[in-house]
Amino acid sequence: MQLLNTKSILDCSTEEEEKNHKREIEKVMEAIYSMPNYRTILRYHFVDVVHQRNLDMFLHYHLHEFLESIDGIDCKNGYDFAIQDNDTLTVIVYGQHYMMKNSFHIVETHIDVLPFDNRNEFVNIISHLLPLQK
Repeated sequence: MQLLNTKSILDCSTEEEEKNHKREIEKVMEAIYSMPNYRTILRYHFVDVVHQRNLDMFLHYHLHEFLESIDGIDCKNGYDFAIQDNDTLTVIVYGQHYMMKNSFHIVETHIDVLPFDNRNEFVNIISHLLPLQK
């Protein structure tokens, strides 16, 4: 997996780094808004220790509104955009910290964004996002 932003929000330690992260997220969203508003399937995959046994969840949204779906999950510590090895756009959402068996963990959910055209064929949007990488 390759981040579209320079560094993860979890690694931002100064206000300036957080502002830069926010600008990078806004650039990704601008690129997404410049594309057609494809129908999408959002695959929620729960990866942290406590939630990894949860079944994946699938929701239908449109490409320009998919970030609204994050409102329904724990995103206390922000999110990053990444590209999976299979050319899928993924939002990595970081929630609250918790302690389990004397070690700290963070709620982490990956949301894969799978856009489809009017013929129900998958649309690879990664080529529109790759110029944003540094």
